[in-house]
Amino acid sequence: MFRSEKLINKQKSPINTKTRTRTLGLIAALALGLAPFASGNAAQADLALSWPEVSRPPLFSRGQRIGCIGDSITRPGQYITYLYDYYVTRLPDQPIRLYNLGIGGDTLKEVLARYDDDIRAIPLDSVMILMGMNDAARGAYTADSENNPSLLARRTSDRAGFDNRLTTLIGRLKTDNIAPILCTPTCYDETTVSKYELIPKANRALQSLAEVLKIRALADNLPLIELNEPLLAANASLQTNSQTTSIIGGDRVHPLNSGQAIMAWAILRQQQAPKEIAEVIIDARAQRTLLMRGCEVSALSIQPNEISYNYQPKSLPLPRDHGWAVAASCTTLTRDFNQELLKINSLADGVWLLKIGEIEVGQFTSSQLAEGINLANQKNTPQLQAADHIHELNLARSKIESKIRGVHYIEKVAKIPSGAKEDVWQKKIANYLESANYKNLPETNYFRTEANQYVQNKSDLGKLFEKLETATQNMYAAFPRTAWPVRLIKAP
Repeated sequence: MFRSEKLINKQKSPINTKTRTRTLGLIAALALGLAPFASGNAAQADLALSWPEVSRPPLFSRGQRIGCIGDSITRPGQYITYLYDYYVTRLPDQPIRLYNLGIGGDTLKEVLARYDDDIRAIPLDSVMILMGMNDAARGAYTADSENNPSLLARRTSDRAGFDNRLTTLIGRLKTDNIAPILCTPTCYDETTVSKYELIPKANRALQSLAEVLKIRALADNLPLIELNEPLLAANASLQTNSQTTSIIGGDRVHPLNSGQAIMAWAILRQQQAPKEIAEVIIDARAQRTLLMRGCEVSALSIQPNEISYNYQPKSLPLPRDHGWAVAASCTTLTRDFNQELLKINSLADGVWLLKIGEIEVGQFTSSQLAEGINLANQKNTPQLQAADHIHELNLARSKIESKIRGVHYIEKVAKIPSGAKEDVWQKKIANYLESANYKNLPETNYFRTEANQYVQNKSDLGKLFEKLETATQNMYAAFPRTAWPVRLIKAP
């Protein structure tokens, strides 16, 4: 079961490639809609939204530059990587730029403190604000809190403080002509049965701040993305047969790769992102193509025992990745965003071997082909290989960005002031490297590694941004522009 997935350290680099490699075989179980983690009888979670009255953000447009303000849920960058997976494979001719602006442990107060040196350091058109996990009074909603004046006062104070700081941040963004997109906090996992500490009713604190965000969205006519409810619904679906499985890590706070993929799915659904990859319908008897949507079909040849044509899709399926696979098992992700359909009518009865390029995709009966097969869910195709390659370039991009975020994180830890001159930050980091806080960290600790790399990365910050831009361009340039030969051969 999925419980074997490890908690991702809240500061670790995105998407565990070892996990991804290990699960490539599991992806094959997704063929024709099968899910490897959830029971076939378990209903997959559809998008759960609480407030239909609020507006949702439109699809990111060509050339748009979007910052992702956040805390340790944003800092590793997984949901940003998953959003790029979709935008590069589905909309390759409409390039965008997504920037990670997350720092572990941050509250809105700390976001405001780093606004000029971090958020305004990049020319942005829009930002997604995903805050609240560290602003919420998670201990103020326990069963006995209703009769505790101190805890009730803390709830009121935290809501008011969150709203005040949110209003200030929105005002600064608007002054700088940056369009805000509000996001409700992700969820606190109260349902998983595990050895880890549970704070009862903690998610109510996050939902309380979500209410603040909704009120602010309506008052200021801002788009809102809901994440708390969609994650809860997906987790409930995953836990239909086992309460020990979760899309949230052992600390009950940080979404695992699967939870981050579900975040991306929820964002895309609320953006009303395009669903279909491509669809081809061929009538063998009429010897013609009835439909080609999202692709080009040429050189069609139909013989009694073989059909061939050239196929050039304008989009690619989602890459083979553990997070996407688990998301597909407990949500409607496959229906929503991973449909590459091939239908062939009027075939002679029997079994047909499908080859795309040099790859034998599989054998299908004439009735299966008439009903339609989803190429995105097959074990291996050239399209999937191309998507996987883009995903690997995406991971390389994320590693570069992680170094940039590490600079800002260490400046927070070492109390290096925003905009400090070189002699100041050199002295501050030297003092931190001599401190007990640093020396008590294990040699292999990720935070220690970031501190060791601070001077080099700080000095190279301009070059790192240049490398980040090149890596992003490489992703888009990797989209294939050639047609693959397709052959259907009737088995003897």
